[in-house]
Formats: sequence, C-alpha cells, structure tokens
Amino acid sequence: MADQDPRARDEHLNEAFFATKPTRSTVFLRTFLPWPNPFNPSVSVRLYVDGTRDVRLAVHDLRGRRVRNLFEGRLSAGWRTVVWDGLDDGGRATASGVYFLRAEGAGVDSATRKLVLVR
Repeated sequence: MADQDPRARDEHLNEAFFATKPTRSTVFLRTFLPWPNPFNPSVSVRLYVDGTRDVRLAVHDLRGRRVRNLFEGRLSAGWRTVVWDGLDDGGRATASGVYFLRAEGAGVDSATRKLVLVR
C-alpha cells in the first residue's frame, strides 16, 4: 500500500465511508469527514482541496437556512482543517440538533455532511 497513489486511497475511503462512487465533489474534496460527530462544543472537519479554487463552507439548519459561514475565499491545493464552535454568525450558541455542513467549490459539485450538536 506504500506505493499506492494517495488519491486512489482517498477515493477508496470515500467509497467505504459513504458507500458511493467518487463524484466530482469527492475529487474536489477527497476527504470531507467531520469529527467528532455527534459533537459538543466543537467539530473539526478535515478536507483535501484538489487544486486552487474558490471555496465556501457553511453550516445550515434543517430548514436550509445558513447558520454560520465558516470560510469563503480562495484555497490552494492541500489538506485543511476547519472547526465549527457551535455558534451562529452572530456569536450566539446554537441549539442541540442536526445541522448540515455544505462545501462548494468553483466549477464542481457541492458536498454536504450531517453534523449532530448535543448540548
């Protein structure tokens, strides 16, 4: 496995964790895994951006309303870790419940992961 292309390994991880074939979004975000999940008070999301591009990461509630904009801007290729502290854009604590972290990149499909906040 040491000689294996790391991109192939990441695609295998995506298939194993999400039981789906890699799509354009998993090529853009090779790994997009929140941890811990459920979480309190914060969750970290490790992701790999496949090339320099504009990226937006935002947390939404069950109704689709944006709760928190975590990042919006240009990222170069590589690994990143983004942390959500359970606060909304106004700095207020959000309620326990299910949230969705949505990642969007210029010219690629978006990807979404479920987050569970337990207070």
